[in-house]
Amino acid sequence: LDKNAWHLFSVLPETGGLPKSILETSDDKLIIGKHFGGGVYTSIDYGKIWTISDLTADYNLNIIEASDGYIYSASHQDGLYRSLNGVTWERLNTPIDHIRTVIEGNNGRLIVGGIGLGFTGKIILSDNGGIDWQIINLDAVLPDQLFKAKDGEIYLGGQKELMKSVDNGETWNLLFISNSEILTFTQGK
Repeated sequence: LDKNAWHLFSVLPETGGLPKSILETSDDKLIIGKHFGGGVYTSIDYGKIWTISDLTADYNLNIIEASDGYIYSASHQDGLYRSLNGVTWERLNTPIDHIRTVIEGNNGRLIVGGIGLGFTGKIILSDNGGIDWQIINLDAVLPDQLFKAKDGEIYLGGQKELMKSVDNGETWNLLFISNSEILTFTQGK
């Protein structure tokens, strides 16, 4: 298939769930994370055939490829996972389980947003691939999306808040409060 043309993907195996995030890796794999049950699927032929991975977590909200060679999946009710191939995954030991979003910040730092005990917003930071974590409390702000801009600044869309970090996730400043959730960020070339 021509990866530069639009075409209908083959049907994913019916396991429930809705496609929530799609990633094209640097080695031309497509990886789809499904929401509301359904797991993660990988294709090496641009969607003609899909392989279900061993990651069967219900809410795969966000999948990224990082410079350390790993693919990371934020699985809202089941933590943070990583994989080298998109098929076999390992769960990372994180200080919070309800992971909603993950990005690679500057200098390879993992920046992860989620919900901690008492329904409080948390950002967790790792500079060594998820071995050690630093916790940043956001209190009432519940992270939905993280975004790294071209200038290296990091943005967070919360339930109603838009926040910005100019120091790679260490501190956050409130930019404004919205009437609704901020669910998507986009960036042009």
